[in-house]
Amino acid sequence: MAGQGDYEACQGVSTLHLSFIGTCQRQCASATNAICMGVTFPLKSRWKLQSEHYLVSVAHKLSSQVDGNPDRGIRAEIQTVQHDLRAHREANRYRRTTQEEEPKRALSPSRQRLKSVELGLDDFESQVLRSNEVWFVQAYDPNDGSCKSFATGWEDVAHTYGEHAHFGRLDVSKAELKSLLPFKPVLLPVVFRYARGMSVEHWMFSERMARQEESAGGGKALMNFMESNFPEFHRHSDASELKRWWSSDGPRILVVGPSSSSLAAKAKDFMPVFRMAHVWEEFFSFASADAQAMVEVLGSSFAFDRGQTWALVLRGSGGATTKEHVRNVRDMAPLIQDFISEEIPRQAPIATIRNYQQLCGDKALAQGTSKTYCLILVDASAEETAKALKELESSQKAYYQEVQELRNAGEDSEEPFRIQPVRVASSSSRFPWNPAAPGPSFAAIWAEASKARAFIVEMETRKYAAVKTPSLNEIFQSIAYEDLKLEDLQEDGPPLSRLFSDPETTLRREVSAFLSTSLGAICAYVLVALVVSVAPVGHPRGLRSFLFQIPQYHTNVSRDKAVYKSCSLLSGHNLTCVPQRAAQGIDWI
Repeated sequence: MAGQGDYEACQGVSTLHLSFIGTCQRQCASATNAICMGVTFPLKSRWKLQSEHYLVSVAHKLSSQVDGNPDRGIRAEIQTVQHDLRAHREANRYRRTTQEEEPKRALSPSRQRLKSVELGLDDFESQVLRSNEVWFVQAYDPNDGSCKSFATGWEDVAHTYGEHAHFGRLDVSKAELKSLLPFKPVLLPVVFRYARGMSVEHWMFSERMARQEESAGGGKALMNFMESNFPEFHRHSDASELKRWWSSDGPRILVVGPSSSSLAAKAKDFMPVFRMAHVWEEFFSFASADAQAMVEVLGSSFAFDRGQTWALVLRGSGGATTKEHVRNVRDMAPLIQDFISEEIPRQAPIATIRNYQQLCGDKALAQGTSKTYCLILVDASAEETAKALKELESSQKAYYQEVQELRNAGEDSEEPFRIQPVRVASSSSRFPWNPAAPGPSFAAIWAEASKARAFIVEMETRKYAAVKTPSLNEIFQSIAYEDLKLEDLQEDGPPLSRLFSDPETTLRREVSAFLSTSLGAICAYVLVALVVSVAPVGHPRGLRSFLFQIPQYHTNVSRDKAVYKSCSLLSGHNLTCVPQRAAQGIDWI
């Protein structure tokens, strides 16, 4: 099949004669289109190698028809076909050169068509390990032949599944990047799957696999690996199990229909729904069941009509339950996203490094809206949070109604925006069930907002505003009519990515971060000095005979004169003390 290289090489080539075009269309009828010498016509794969010979035969046929004919127009037609034949040969050479250079260009980060991103030491943890998205990371060496062979297949898969998962590349020829992987691969390339709460899975490419797949370059095997290892939600096999899940608190999203392993839908069709479930699992509970189990739990009013196969049953935080019938599982993802867009503002989750982008980022759930503002509630109790959510919902309804009235009247109105409330604790928690401490940027940004109990942040533009009113009943109107002035944070100020807490951080990292501060350095110095001053050096009994000094006072000696004894913990709880030296004027006890 001719490609973009053929088209670029044939720009400016004169158009073929109409009779020749008609012959091509009759001889090469197919549904597959190709571009050849500036003329689009169907081309069968079996004519790919014969197209040049076909041009030669057409040129000879035209020559035989005009032998001895002095008509300059016909002779010009012959020259045109011969010229196009030469251009066709040049296009074929260009195509072969392009195919040879394709693997090298696929590994270049500067190439525009790359779907996967290059990962480094500074962003691997924040983008991959602290993400709610599913990541497939390729460990490669740019100088390895197998990696070059796999590059095209890898990018094809990344373009095909780019809406369902994220794809990244890690150059393991650099030792510091190889240390980021769960194990050090011997053969390359290796693809690792990272998903929150799941162990890392891996897949290895081989040249034999690429030869078996012909032009796929290992892409088909990678697709099978992705589909078989993509996170799924639980499927309830019986009605009693489904009833227990449905009776629990919180929003529920039930996918009703055949299982993902059935022939009713392909595994790829389920991936958008599986992705939504994995990303939003912290706030919404997903499950699947068949139609019979659903009817036994929810009643006959939810039964399927004749010819229906799929349905989506949604229950919001208020308890209202709705059922949406769809033709196939692919149509469920937009409905789920609309439901989440309506429900998530009614929650005020604790914002963390892992979830702040999906809640408040520039790519958050802003369906049909222009902007997303993050309302940060600082140290809000359960009662204060419930009150804020109620007032926020009231303000949203009033503002959206005003916008709709302006549109109905034919007046210009701005696109409605959304406000997502989140909670943040201003100090470190003393108990593991309480929110974790905020990120290192919180103190500076909170100080800019005058340490208000609630403040607005727009992540995309780095703007903020302190909310000083005691009520949120008109927060939407205050932002829309600019009564609440948003100010710019300094460009070189604290990064917003470190504003929120990281409850998954390790103790070692927390200690290292504390020791890097001035207070931590002082505490470390005092602790080391204390240990050095009292710890023995080279004592034969080691830790079990730790020497320490205890002040003792004699009854006949003034209390400001201390007597020191050297005590050794010889075994168990037995403490033996012997005089170390006699001080002048002091009697040993």
